[in-house]
Amino acid sequence: MELRRHPAQNVAVIADGVLSTRKRSLRGNGSTASTTYDLLLFEVTADKRRHRRKFSLGTLKESPHEADIIRFWGTAFFRMKLHGLDEHQRRYVASEMVRKGARPPNS
Repeated sequence: MELRRHPAQNVAVIADGVLSTRKRSLRGNGSTASTTYDLLLFEVTADKRRHRRKFSLGTLKESPHEADIIRFWGTAFFRMKLHGLDEHQRRYVASEMVRKGARPPNS
């Protein structure tokens, strides 16, 4: 996989897909904001990129507990494996998620 920069700030272009983030405000008690991480995969046919599928890797609140972070990463890796990404691709997407602000779990 190769990384190319996209003009939009919240999008990282991956060889056959795009990792995007959506930030939103929350109401009520606890956290005030959350970020959702989505992966859009494309297929190229006749020199056109067509949207093949989109799936959410998970949502992480602004100030999560360690258990929330572990659940977020477990769900993200499960969904990536479920959608056919190999180990190298999963690691690459995870590093892009960290670059875009997802907190890795503490050791």
